Amino acid sequence: MGLDTSYVPMSRDDLEHYVLDVYEDPRLMASRLNELKERYGANTHYLELEVYPIIINHVAEECFDSNLGHASANLLAYLHPHYYQRGSALLKLGYDDWAKHLNIGDHFVSFDYLFRRFDVGVLRGGPNYCTGEYVPPEHVKPLLDILSSEAFKEASEGWDLAGFKAALKYALDRGLGVVEVFELFSPQLDTDAPHLRTKFRKNLNDERTNDAFQRGYLTLAIPLLEYEAEKLNAIVNCVEEWQKDYESSINNLAECDVMTPLSLEYDISEKAPIIFLRYTELNLLPRSEEFLQSLRDSIQTHLTNNKYDSRVYVDITHSEDALPFDSLDKHDYDFSWQPQFILKKQRGRFKLNDIIIDVELDLMGNVTLSRNGKKLRRFKASGDLTYLRIQDADVWYTFTFKVNSFTSGNASIHLFQNLHHMAEYQTALGSDVISSAQNWLWGAVEMFTLFVIVAVIGLKKVVLLPLLFVLLPLLYQDKRMHFYVVEKFRFKPED
Repeated sequence: MGLDTSYVPMSRDDLEHYVLDVYEDPRLMASRLNELKERYGANTHYLELEVYPIIINHVAEECFDSNLGHASANLLAYLHPHYYQRGSALLKLGYDDWAKHLNIGDHFVSFDYLFRRFDVGVLRGGPNYCTGEYVPPEHVKPLLDILSSEAFKEASEGWDLAGFKAALKYALDRGLGVVEVFELFSPQLDTDAPHLRTKFRKNLNDERTNDAFQRGYLTLAIPLLEYEAEKLNAIVNCVEEWQKDYESSINNLAECDVMTPLSLEYDISEKAPIIFLRYTELNLLPRSEEFLQSLRDSIQTHLTNNKYDSRVYVDITHSEDALPFDSLDKHDYDFSWQPQFILKKQRGRFKLNDIIIDVELDLMGNVTLSRNGKKLRRFKASGDLTYLRIQDADVWYTFTFKVNSFTSGNASIHLFQNLHHMAEYQTALGSDVISSAQNWLWGAVEMFTLFVIVAVIGLKKVVLLPLLFVLLPLLYQDKRMHFYVVEKFRFKPED
């Protein structure tokens, strides 16, 4: 009996709160499920469909240990680690002839004793999928002392109780009792990966509680500075090399048994070229920044060793449909743009926290970008997307520029924070944005300035004076084009 035995540390208060209260009032099930999910990362789908119905519908005529007892132990195993010990049963340990003189059985209590305020029945089931003995908190230390004694070692004939002793030690430090359970979880359900402590996994001394883990979808993102097909392919190959070693890079860091394969993707879009490494299935992951940092450092070191200067971002989402990096705060930003005389450079400024990005545009389509006064790059804008990526702590910003003609209003600037589309700006004709009076004033100033320039030159070369009579009507006809502005075109908040 009891070839697949688990020992579950538990408190009487938790039994009352999550089991007995719901047994008495089933309406409490929903609130208890929410608590179990939020506090302990419990598989509430399994609990709602397979465990709580057994608890709620139990009647005295049914076997207690195979029904209410076993379901209760399944639920309580989410609250603390449970310890697996194959081939042992406390009934045999406590009452076989060789152990009677040690009085081990005196420290065991029937688990149904904790349910005594209800009529739950006393029928015994088994030998599998049931509860066994219960060690109350006040008996944990005396029992642990017996199992560690020389008298027990001499009489036990080599019994291996490493799992049971580890459970008792964990319980002793926390004032808990320990309940014995056979075939704790249904084998087809992935519910116990982070909770299980066994000798063969060499984690009997791991005292992390279940709330140290979380279920989520792991995403790694490597945003690139710009799209260059040759460079992109080289970095993808480099990431694939790292990916081949993901079992040691991720599984060992996660200290979990099984992780689903990574899916390598890359996206070339207006959000800037991004290489994604994604887990496409739900996984159990440590709930710690140390794990994420170790993972980040692992791939970052691999890229650096291969002479690629690309920062790596890591995120865990808790829904398959959630956008990665949605958990990061969206930072506020300011934007200003002052219209200038048509022959002067147009200047705009983005303020992103402590980062100031200055943008200069000229009529020739040249764009100059500076960060906090230091020139970053200069390029000739065109109908193709041009990217600028700015890194700042745990976020990255991406500017995209696409220009066909500034003066015809056919140019746009997009701003992204991580993968979030924050805003879009487009050039607009001054006459479409500014009042008619202000437009005439700007036009008059520009026409007068150009007229004076041509006139001064014409005084030296009289043959140029007739050009004034051609220039004036052209300027008047083209007054709508004398200046242009960049304005916020639309804002796309992420859902």
